[in-house]
Amino acid sequence: MDVRHEEFMAMADAYLGPRFDREKLAQVESLQLALREAQASLYRELDSREIERDRYVDEVNKVHVAIALQCEAILGPSDFVKLFGMTPSEIGGHLDRELFLAQV
Repeated sequence: MDVRHEEFMAMADAYLGPRFDREKLAQVESLQLALREAQASLYRELDSREIERDRYVDEVNKVHVAIALQCEAILGPSDFVKLFGMTPSEIGGHLDRELFLAQV
């Protein structure tokens, strides 16, 4: 079994309770997988110089917000915050532009 799945389910059980709707959790977990895939794709584009560093930051943050909003729509605002510890708008600055662009 995938360790990420086990970690996600443990987190969901801890923050939402073991009786939380498993179908909703499966949808959110699927979106989290899509997020990881999008991040990996963007990193490959950055690494191969297909995109500039500033665009990479924008795209990573954009995909984080988009996925977070979809997860919030599935879970509801309150349960989203319980699970992730912040609102989708707070996730939007996941990758700090100034810090990332300052790195050589």
